[in-house]
Amino acid sequence: MWKLWKSIKEWGKDWNHLQKELNDMGVFTVYHTYGASTHYIDMTLNTHINTADDKPSSLQENTRNIKK
Repeated sequence: MWKLWKSIKEWGKDWNHLQKELNDMGVFTVYHTYGASTHYIDMTLNTHINTADDKPSSLQENTRNIKK
């Protein structure tokens, strides 16, 4: 039983390592109730996403000085 458990743990570690390498290359697998789908994102074309200019500005906490 312990050998089986060790094999499952090793398989899980290998699977996580493989998924991390694929994510670094831009390949993402999404699992859902109808199966799974794989998406490829070209990292060189998406360098502008999630930059400081892309993020929305935060809401102001103090609204007393806002001009109407």
